[in-house]
Amino acid sequence: MSVAFYGDYDTTETVVIPFNAFSSSDPSASVTVTDLIATDVEIYKDGSLTERNSATYSGIAVDVDVDGTAGAHWVTIDLSDDNDMGFYVAGSRYSVKVVGVTIDGATINAWIGAFSIGCMLRPTDAGRTLGVTATGEVDVGAWSGVSVSNSSGFPSVNVCGWRGCTVCGSCGVPDVNVCKWKGAVVPTPTNAGYPRVDTHYWQNEAVGGCCVGGVMYPYTSTQRWLTCAVGVHNGLPCVAACTVCSCVIGLGSVSVDTDYGGYNNLAYIIDGGPAVEDALIQAYLKTAYDAGNRTRNYVKAETRTGSGGRWEKEMRLDAGVYTLVFYKQGEYGPDLKDITVA
Repeated sequence: MSVAFYGDYDTTETVVIPFNAFSSSDPSASVTVTDLIATDVEIYKDGSLTERNSATYSGIAVDVDVDGTAGAHWVTIDLSDDNDMGFYVAGSRYSVKVVGVTIDGATINAWIGAFSIGCMLRPTDAGRTLGVTATGEVDVGAWSGVSVSNSSGFPSVNVCGWRGCTVCGSCGVPDVNVCKWKGAVVPTPTNAGYPRVDTHYWQNEAVGGCCVGGVMYPYTSTQRWLTCAVGVHNGLPCVAACTVCSCVIGLGSVSVDTDYGGYNNLAYIIDGGPAVEDALIQAYLKTAYDAGNRTRNYVKAETRTGSGGRWEKEMRLDAGVYTLVFYKQGEYGPDLKDITVA
């Protein structure tokens, strides 16, 4: 049976070590230790065989049948009792046993617990406490003895010196000198706070540029996409829908599919007509759609229909009211349906 560790203390505190006694014929039945006295308690320090006990030193007491409960006992050890000079000291660990006690007619020797003094993190200044909240935050009102201010629970750290160099700062973020970037000169930034990086070369290949509103943007070649030929439409690369799903699945927390709200509730079936296959279904926030915001930037998720007008893929939407737009280019729609996602 393992021996319980009862904590880390300082030399002004009292250690309480409880233990139980049971019947030899019925391990579930508690019994009284008939002859337990303080001199039966021995304490060993750091694995040494020289023990301290109450035969020669005070500070050890026992309580048999605590609060009148048979079989429930404890030992108390006053660490401030320093008659044995140097026995109770910070940095040491102690093991406690009882010797020669009688339980249910048998003589018992047993380890009953362990504790330490000054072996764990504790405040070093008198009167201070190390406050840790239920969520693990530590009170840093003083940092190495120096008062520390804080903002919203975060300590304010002086960044006027950064590895010995003077550092300016803005909004709590230190400014870093970017006059040199991996040994190369970095030109003065056009936009304050952002270093200018030469984009004329991209992985050692020449990169052209386009000036929009006085700002240069690098061109990226879209002639090849993972070694496959890529077409271009209005400056955007075209991805073949037959091999790549270009639909926006959505980033919400609620899964919405054909049967959301009931079986086939959102299938694309024309009233009195056929189920529409290979149609596109796009989800807009109803407020945005009603306000005329119907460009692709406002599409929250989309999917296509397959057999029976059923959706090929689910949408991922957050809770809210949406307008679903159903259409098949040149054949059906657009048809609208409002849904509430919860």
